[in-house]
Amino acid sequence: GRQPDLASGCAAGRLLPKYSGPVLNSDTVLEIDLAMLDPIRGELIGLAGLSSAGQNLTVDQPRNPGSLVTPFIYLNDFTQGFEPASLVWDIPLAENEADSDTLHPGCSGDCEYLGPVSIRTALVNDLLSPARQSLTIQGRGRLRSTLSQFGFSLEEAGCQDCPVFPESPDLKMLDVLQGYGVFANHGVLAGRASGISTLEFQPLTVLRIEDTGGKEYQMAAPLEERKIISEELAYLAVQTLSDSTAWLDPQAREFYRIGKPAGVKLGYVPDGSSFWTVGFTPDFVVGAWAGLSEGENQENLDLTGVSSSLWRAITQYASREVPDSGWDMPPGIITQDVCYPSGELPTENCPRVVREFFIEGYEPLVADTLYQALEVNRETGLLASVFTPADRIEEKIFLKIPPKAQTWAAETNLPRPPTLYDLQAPDPQPDGLELISPENLSFVRDRVWITGSIPEEDFLTARLQFGAGLNPHSWLQIGEELRSPVNGGYLGTWDTSGLEEGIYALQLVLIKTGQEIEKTSLLVSVDNTPPEIILVTDLTGNISYQIGKDLLLEVQFQNSSEIDQVVFRMDGQQLASRKVEPFLTLWPLELGEHHLLVTARDQAGNRSELEVDFNVTRE
Repeated sequence: GRQPDLASGCAAGRLLPKYSGPVLNSDTVLEIDLAMLDPIRGELIGLAGLSSAGQNLTVDQPRNPGSLVTPFIYLNDFTQGFEPASLVWDIPLAENEADSDTLHPGCSGDCEYLGPVSIRTALVNDLLSPARQSLTIQGRGRLRSTLSQFGFSLEEAGCQDCPVFPESPDLKMLDVLQGYGVFANHGVLAGRASGISTLEFQPLTVLRIEDTGGKEYQMAAPLEERKIISEELAYLAVQTLSDSTAWLDPQAREFYRIGKPAGVKLGYVPDGSSFWTVGFTPDFVVGAWAGLSEGENQENLDLTGVSSSLWRAITQYASREVPDSGWDMPPGIITQDVCYPSGELPTENCPRVVREFFIEGYEPLVADTLYQALEVNRETGLLASVFTPADRIEEKIFLKIPPKAQTWAAETNLPRPPTLYDLQAPDPQPDGLELISPENLSFVRDRVWITGSIPEEDFLTARLQFGAGLNPHSWLQIGEELRSPVNGGYLGTWDTSGLEEGIYALQLVLIKTGQEIEKTSLLVSVDNTPPEIILVTDLTGNISYQIGKDLLLEVQFQNSSEIDQVVFRMDGQQLASRKVEPFLTLWPLELGEHHLLVTARDQAGNRSELEVDFNVTRE
């Protein structure tokens, strides 16, 4: 195998940064495991460790992997069409799951939830809430299945001290290196079959044995390779884990740069008793684990610094003569500019545009919907409507918050998009420009007769127009230009029969001789659909007659607030008329056949009828 040149002593030691953590207590036992693997040849390049006196190296001991499993969680998401650019939410979980400190390992005094982030940001910076949410959706079996596929030798029981990822099993160092080596080796697992299963590979530790006479004994099993994931999926993982710009902490961004292409993943263990650093280049994988012996505890011991510094020094040294070339982008990968953090196509409202990587066919096709621009009344904070004076309207950008993030948004005092409109109609203009009918906020249907007033002074021309919504940005003219003033008379007819039902603004525009423009507006709801009457009372079969007993007749509507009147008639005689809920009446039971007629009219004037024949008999 390829061996680092250590003839001049521990040259890599000169690359170690100065340790700034507390000095070990005299009775504290620090354990360290180090390993290096060639993922292409499946060969173990080096193995070293520090353990308590008289004990063997513990590199083959299953350990709590902490956050080392998150790349495999997100890999499962990638197989479902998600990408490193995909939106995830760093928000609080249920109270009994994990607190902010646990879900933000390594944070230095500022463990606030960030809300919307990309999978790239969450993975590189170990924002564990999104990973926990993904794992909950995937289920325990999915993670274990993926780890098994990567060649991990899994114990039956899950991790006993993994509050964030209880589905995760304890993992061995060599398994971890082989698993991360699949990413580095374009999705291929290389090794020697263990004899137990064709998928349970072991890295080769002995290349050959020679006797004193120089005779060579070939002891190694032949190299085997298994395609575990596609080259495209492997590239997404590699490209994300090697992206130094994705670090939120500037110091980490610089520390994990080794001057050569390299991916790195930190493994935070929640109780702080150990720490992993695993990284890879195109040629090798290096793992460093630092921890205390079982039962040991020393406050503020910087295991993160120990593990990461060892990984960085070894990787830098081993890479000193390796070419700078990284991983070639597979043909099935494309790049595209997207809005961060939604991962959708950029719009003018997007605060940050980034170049992202996608498996071809899964690139975004829709414009960003996370950031929405709303026009509001700057004085009231309400959504602008056609009544809001133009000099009070301003555009504000708001973050669209899904239901699961509402608690986070409230706790962070995030500006919430207004939901109410500024519907205060202005007072009538003193010069007499006015719309009289239809009434403001009324319901209209079919052909609408419009009346109003247009003052004579400085009159040049006028027109009627309408637009969809409470604050239209585009208008359509109704009829021809109005060529003469009007005093409380007919202005035009608006045909609404072909319009989509909903709220519309109706506007009268006056153009004066000096090209000065004045407007007056009102809002109406277009409704050309007759109300659907739903009979609540069951009149099927024969109704049993009882002396002195009344029958409750009740109807309902999908949009009860739009109903203007409901009339009940029995055998041609009116029983009751109702204008508000509940729409019901009592009818004294009478023997014989009967005919119920219910008529309903909505506020737009649409009418509908419901007729039912039924029979009242003695038992």
